[in-house]
Amino acid sequence: NSNYIPGFFQSSKDVFLKSAAYNFSQAWFKIRGYDNAYGEVRINGIPMNKHHDGRPQWSNWGGLNDMVRNQEFTMGLSYSSLGFGGLLGTTEINTRTSEYRKGLKVAMAATNKMYKNRLMLTYASGLRKSGWAIALSASARLAEEGYIEGTPYKSYAAFVSVEKEMDRKNAIFITGIASWNRRGKSAPMTEEVFQLKGAEYNSYWGLQENTKRNSRFKEIFEPIVMITHQYSNKKTDLKSTLSYQYGHIGNSRLGYQNAMNPDPSYWHYLPSNFLKNLGSENFEGAYLAQQNFIEKGQIDWENLYLINMQNNEALYYVYEDRNEDIAVTFNSRINKILNSGIHLNAGILYQHVSSDNFALMHDMLGGKTFHDINPYAEGQERYNNLIDSDKLVTNGSKFNYNYRLYVDKISTHLQGAFFKKKFEGHASIRFSNVRSERIGKFKNGSYPEESFGSGGVRSFNDFSFKTGLTYKLN
Repeated sequence: NSNYIPGFFQSSKDVFLKSAAYNFSQAWFKIRGYDNAYGEVRINGIPMNKHHDGRPQWSNWGGLNDMVRNQEFTMGLSYSSLGFGGLLGTTEINTRTSEYRKGLKVAMAATNKMYKNRLMLTYASGLRKSGWAIALSASARLAEEGYIEGTPYKSYAAFVSVEKEMDRKNAIFITGIASWNRRGKSAPMTEEVFQLKGAEYNSYWGLQENTKRNSRFKEIFEPIVMITHQYSNKKTDLKSTLSYQYGHIGNSRLGYQNAMNPDPSYWHYLPSNFLKNLGSENFEGAYLAQQNFIEKGQIDWENLYLINMQNNEALYYVYEDRNEDIAVTFNSRINKILNSGIHLNAGILYQHVSSDNFALMHDMLGGKTFHDINPYAEGQERYNNLIDSDKLVTNGSKFNYNYRLYVDKISTHLQGAFFKKKFEGHASIRFSNVRSERIGKFKNGSYPEESFGSGGVRSFNDFSFKTGLTYKLN
């Protein structure tokens, strides 16, 4: 029997938090009203929250369930030996090779959600007498169409971790994570669209040569390589990780210029548009719109090709908003037990990010020319890039916008905590500095002085403090 009870010990995630994160999130549910950017996610101490929106990209390790199952979670503002943490807490994923259960596992699954089939292979050698350990995993998740219409899904993932235990206190392990994911998106619906077409309807696709073609895809591929050194004894734990991550995130969509909106669920094409003016309703137009939407209601790809070829210009086109990042990160933290009830934790983090952001032309849908202009502006302001205003965009060209963002972040924290029979308490401080610089590669006609070249270095300092006290009645 022990009187030392530092909270609850559990081998699985909290039921409510798990449901909120994976099920309720699709309805835009937010725990305590906070965006998930306020929750910190780390792998071997390296933060996985993105610099541009603060949110973790879980797809970077999607399909590698068995290899990221070893997690330590701290809720809210509680004391965490992992670091200072966020308002929604901290999740630490540990990929130390020797801590994976030894053995071979083959798993197959069939579902009717985003993908239909999944095959996953996992192997871990355990720690050998020589001090070496290896863990491997690979998976594939596939669907020609998910539960929602016209949503193909392809994902392949691989994981490798190799460890060398030099002695009982020191170990070095290298981790490689790669997950490629490409999926067709589904459109949000109004109540009117839902009543007319049902829950499985998706306005983003249409038939092209008798094959469903989705106009919006999300593609993610951002491999991660980490090397970690860990020193541990009874009272000290020191963990340092150097990480390199690169890759891209792309979101494609159907664009149009000087043409009608091609989205079949656009409000102008729905029955309600003909009934919006009380006293002058067009019931015949509403009925015809309703029948047309029920019978068709999908993108007419053949008509889009026909319009482009007749005009000899790409009035309709498929393009991608693309983000290409390179991130180099170093993190080191130390946990020290001074005596049976007092703990100290300190750490330092440095991260450098180089991020290219641009629009990329994918498919001009039979059109031969495309001018990179803003059709809603006049004169010089029409041109998205004054430096090359006469350039004709082709498939594979960058257009609309193009810039690079540099971000340098350094952060350090110090925490102290005590654990007694009926009392627990902690206090933590953190200081961080973020420096960023935007390099414009296009000279936009609306902002010719500000858009091109360096926008100057911006520096932000942040100081944080948190503390907590717990009293156990029994």
